[in-house]
Amino acid sequence: METQLREELEEVKKVNERIRKEREETEAANEELRTQYEALRQHGAQLRRDGFTEGKLEAMEENEEKRRVREENRAAAGKKYPLMKPRRFVLGRDSFRTFLSGFRIFAHAADILEEDLVDVIMTYLDPKAQRRVETLRLSQDEKRDVEASFERITEVLSEVHSKAECKRKLYEMKQKEEETISDFAARVTEMADAAYAPEKEAIKKIIRLDVFTAGVLKDEIGIELIKTEVQDFEAALKRAVKLDGILASRNPKPVRNDEELLFHIGREGM
Repeated sequence: METQLREELEEVKKVNERIRKEREETEAANEELRTQYEALRQHGAQLRRDGFTEGKLEAMEENEEKRRVREENRAAAGKKYPLMKPRRFVLGRDSFRTFLSGFRIFAHAADILEEDLVDVIMTYLDPKAQRRVETLRLSQDEKRDVEASFERITEVLSEVHSKAECKRKLYEMKQKEEETISDFAARVTEMADAAYAPEKEAIKKIIRLDVFTAGVLKDEIGIELIKTEVQDFEAALKRAVKLDGILASRNPKPVRNDEELLFHIGREGM
């Protein structure tokens, strides 16, 4: 038992280390992105200067001077109050509306161009949230309408229940009549991921196995899994699929009404 707990603790440590490295990589990528934005803005300012008349150029230079002063003031303030980048949004854990409010403040302070906001916010979403947003298939023209895009993204990312609600749904999960063993296992895994944070991996593994064992449709499979005391979810899934195949080969195809039953009996007597 102690060996198993130690192994589970090691797994939790590995997950936390991976999350830490991922966060550092994301922050480095965002810093590089801001540097690229600054270079593009400077290049665009130069192009605009080249195309304007002398009067407009003077006005442009005056605006640039104001902007430079504003940037210097912001940099000075940043030393006292460092710009806080938004924490990565995790689907099923965080409220996207709350996250979006913080992101808007960050985007304004970082001078992120409006047409780039949708692409930038994607870099702050976890992989599951990114996949959900990608299902919207937003075009570049649609992304330029930032408010409409954010509203659609909010809708698709707000369809997720709280962790407490996910746990309740997880404990109640049962295999559906027309659902395969593998599909049921995938549903259980997805709900367990939504219900438990990465650092709770050891607990999640135990709960996922218990829910799967108790929720399989055929009692014979659940009883066999309990008898054999399978401790690993993947092993339990393989065992359940194998047993399901054996049971399906033994049991005759069910008949659905009296006419089919008579036909079935008649063919057996021929």
